[in-house]
Amino acid sequence: MACGGCMQSAAKEPQGTGSSATRGRGGIGAGERSEMSAIGRRSVAAREASRLVLRCLSLALVAATLALAQVEGSNDSNADLTMVTSKVYFDITIDGKPAGRIVMGLFGNTVPKTAENFRALCTGMLPGHHATFLSQYATDFGMARFGQLVSVFTQSKGNCRGEKGIGKSGKPLYYKGTPFHRIIPGFMIQGGDTAHGDGTGSDSIYGSFFPDENFKINHTGPGILSMANMGKDTNASQFFITAEKLTRLDGKHVVFGKVLSGMDVVNKIEAEGQRSGVPLCKVIVTDSGELK
Repeated sequence: MACGGCMQSAAKEPQGTGSSATRGRGGIGAGERSEMSAIGRRSVAAREASRLVLRCLSLALVAATLALAQVEGSNDSNADLTMVTSKVYFDITIDGKPAGRIVMGLFGNTVPKTAENFRALCTGMLPGHHATFLSQYATDFGMARFGQLVSVFTQSKGNCRGEKGIGKSGKPLYYKGTPFHRIIPGFMIQGGDTAHGDGTGSDSIYGSFFPDENFKINHTGPGILSMANMGKDTNASQFFITAEKLTRLDGKHVVFGKVLSGMDVVNKIEAEGQRSGVPLCKVIVTDSGELK
């Protein structure tokens, strides 16, 4: 019966609870299995979290790469818009004294019509035009007549009227001899009135006014060359050079070039202005032309 009692006592012990005999034989109890299961779940969750982090990092890397490519593409696009296709210059006097030279680059790819208008007004010579004419003249009439022509040309070159001739105002289409008639410190310097020289007139190589070509380039800082106008599609010969960034003019005035050298001269001109825009002394373009 004693054995029966032992059997009865053993029967009362719940199965699978990890009795001392079972643990003694190296078995795993339910509590330990539960703990290991929890550890396993945590391990799986950690692996999933790691995968998620890696995915996020990969996506971030892709996004950064795309953003960088977009910025580089934008920079390339801006560089294309402001590619200099020709260079022109103004020699300046302030109050009758030489002040230096301003060299400007024109954006002929972006605004070809506007750039060509300014270039032609700067120079008294079409590219290759005079050279071709003189060569043909020497061939047709001989060197003696050619020498006479050169003499006449040399004596009268100061009266040249520019490569496009006379404007509708009856004045030469030529910046040489024209003033900067409006100068506002901290804003801009304005010139190019080939008709009257005081800001009331303007001519272009296309007749009178010509349309706004486009507004692809903005007034991003000092030294930007832009068209002065009286409203939409009223471009002619008047222009201005910015003294600072002028975003309020974006979309209203056509930018067609920039100062390449001579900002010190621009600053000297700016110093001769006042809030009214009336110059304190005469600022004159004594010579202008194209550089190769």
